[in-house]
Amino acid sequence: MLKPEDIYSALGPLYYFTKLLGFSPFQLKGKSSVFLSVVNILWCMTLIAVFGMYAFYELNTAPTDDTIVVEIAESISTNLSILSLCGSILFACISRNNIANVIRGIAIIDEELRTLHLDVDTKVHYRNTKSYSILSISVLLIYMGGIIFVSCIDHLMNHNVVTLGLVIAHSAPLFSVFAELQFCGFALLLRKRFCWINMKMEDLVNKQSQRNRPVSKRSALAQKNIILTLLQKIGDKHHELCTITKQLNKAYAVQMLLFMIQAFLIIIIMSFYLIKMYLLNSFQEITPNEKIVYINTLTFQISLVFIIVLICSSTSKEARKAGILLHNLVSLNSVNGVESFDIEVACFSLQLLHHNVKFTACRLFVVDETLLYTIFGAATTYLVIVLQFEFGISTASNAANELKSAAQTIKPQLPYKFLEEVLARLAELEQRLIEEIRMIKESEPKLKSLQIPVSTNKPKLAEKSHVGYSRDLEAVQNNQTIHMTELGKSFLHFWKVYDIVNILNYSESSIDSAMFYVQGNPLIITIHPRHLGTQYLALELSSSSWVPAHRFVILNQNNPKGDLSSQILGTKIPLFRIHADRISTSDFITDGSLIIKAIISYY
Repeated sequence: MLKPEDIYSALGPLYYFTKLLGFSPFQLKGKSSVFLSVVNILWCMTLIAVFGMYAFYELNTAPTDDTIVVEIAESISTNLSILSLCGSILFACISRNNIANVIRGIAIIDEELRTLHLDVDTKVHYRNTKSYSILSISVLLIYMGGIIFVSCIDHLMNHNVVTLGLVIAHSAPLFSVFAELQFCGFALLLRKRFCWINMKMEDLVNKQSQRNRPVSKRSALAQKNIILTLLQKIGDKHHELCTITKQLNKAYAVQMLLFMIQAFLIIIIMSFYLIKMYLLNSFQEITPNEKIVYINTLTFQISLVFIIVLICSSTSKEARKAGILLHNLVSLNSVNGVESFDIEVACFSLQLLHHNVKFTACRLFVVDETLLYTIFGAATTYLVIVLQFEFGISTASNAANELKSAAQTIKPQLPYKFLEEVLARLAELEQRLIEEIRMIKESEPKLKSLQIPVSTNKPKLAEKSHVGYSRDLEAVQNNQTIHMTELGKSFLHFWKVYDIVNILNYSESSIDSAMFYVQGNPLIITIHPRHLGTQYLALELSSSSWVPAHRFVILNQNNPKGDLSSQILGTKIPLFRIHADRISTSDFITDGSLIIKAIISYY
């Protein structure tokens, strides 16, 4: 066990520790029996009952002397952490077969990669994996023990009692980290295997670039056959790794979503506490232990988000790196004559195109560097709102207390004669106002009632299609916005073409839209009314740089289900052609205008 021989023994410490916490309800090696499956599930349900019901009850019945906003923030943070922990355990039970298949898939890949004769010592890699797992678990346990100890001491000093439920409730955000540790460990293992494949491809590229002397065509063909065999093996292994990566993302998608929500709220709440504490000095009776807990919790959550994002992003980049290396390898082997080599390169390129490795949280957002900008931008916005709400309540309360105390202070000090004089003057002013109001009423001229004839006939409103109005509204609201479509993350651009009837009937020249930009790329939509002298109308997306994958949709303004949509267009298929008669109806042309929707890939 000290020198692991395979991936199973290397993952042993992480597996057994996370199994104790309910995150590994499966067998590490081999299929789980019915008895073991039942035992694992019962253990997980017991943990959910302890972490969920008992800790939740103790937390919500514990005494508190915080303000309303602080109490709400503390309750949301801790309850959400308990929910995240219980959800991670529950979905680990649901996805236990997928997690076990990920480990088995990595073990199979390691056996198959030996056929590529990689210059890698797998035993050293297994030993490092085991060492890093033990080190990570030890560091987290020491950190957790310190934070839990400080929290318990602080609660004991303030309330003279600490229950097991409160300890579990306040340690829930720390325990749920081990599910993410498990995910990060598997992602790093996959990243390492992508690196091994890329190293082999880089070795091929370097060997080909060092061949300076000319060779015969026969020697070049023989060399291509050798490279072809290696490419087939590399392509198969890359495909298997991409499949395992998608399986890993599917197994941990819900846990990832729960963790990101938990981290987002904890970052807001801890930042709120620290701003009140250090910048505004408005926290009363704050203890040194609470300061330690707040600072460490904020730093810990931000560090975890950074680590997870960087691991996911680097794994995705390693998977995509094979495409660049394949292009370099093909450019160095320009001798014609081996059709199978060209076919294999084309198949590998298509495989890389379709296997777009990326990690998502239930497909709601991609876990990469852009997520950091989104989290910290949203956290700043909500933090400002919470601070305004807190200070609005505290300011109003302080003002009311100050006015009340001021009135109680001033009233006894006023002389009795002075009060009588003030009341007399107020009574005099009241009489004057009453007299002036009476005089105004008496001098008001009486207006003659004017009989204005009112027509009883209701005017007829111009009829307008409600659906057509909704399509116009759709174009206005969604123009130049980003949505998830069949192309993935896409940029939507709507172009309302006026006087389309005259364009179709009389125009011989092309019509261009206004220029718009997608990721800095200038784009223009062009209408060819009589494309190549025919009765066909053609739509084309052009650019001075590069044309991304896109799709055109001509909106049916009376029936959204009747839209005319093109296939996915790009460099090879640049035009969308359609007969002019198909759109020369009131379904597509309303008030002489036609609405064209362009769906443009944002990658």
